[in-house]
Amino acid sequence: MHLYSGFGDAVKSNTTSSKKKKKTPKKKSNMSVLQGGGGALRELALKYDEMVKDNDVTLRDVYVLDKDHVDPSDGGNIGTFWFVGKFATRESGDAVAPPDRATVYTHSKNLVLKLRHSRSLSIFTAPGNSEMEVVRNLTPLTPLPNSDTDGGGCEVGFNPEIYIGDEQHKGGLRVKRYEDGSICANTFEVNLAPQAPD
Repeated sequence: MHLYSGFGDAVKSNTTSSKKKKKTPKKKSNMSVLQGGGGALRELALKYDEMVKDNDVTLRDVYVLDKDHVDPSDGGNIGTFWFVGKFATRESGDAVAPPDRATVYTHSKNLVLKLRHSRSLSIFTAPGNSEMEVVRNLTPLTPLPNSDTDGGGCEVGFNPEIYIGDEQHKGGLRVKRYEDGSICANTFEVNLAPQAPD
């Protein structure tokens, strides 16, 4: 991505000004976030963009839990699951082979301030584009099985979540679940319809 600072040809003037233009701080672009996550993250993101053009891919929403920071309750330990991106894979069903786990963990730590120093992260998934169902406590989260070979020979892409605005300080989408990903609260409705004026 290139940022252009020029505004066309210079206009000649008989007067000179000693005032210098103030430099406007550059906004953090999506590409800079990918580069900050390393070449492996960028390659996975480009692979995701390529794969989602086809109809034979399975999408899964990706969440991360810090297992060292869970709260005990009567039903079991409850933790915060952070939404960190999406997988695209050629596999079908719930058996999704992840990309390099270290890449996902590194991205999660760079994305979420509260995960910056985490040492015990676990990846969970939900059906693709099911964020609203997850927020409403309709859909549990499924832990990815441990595997000696990440990826399992499957073609996998990863679309990393990117925070903008207040999300960079306050955090983005996250939900409470039992430590195993099961639902720990009642279902509720979300009213997205605009309110009629009184």
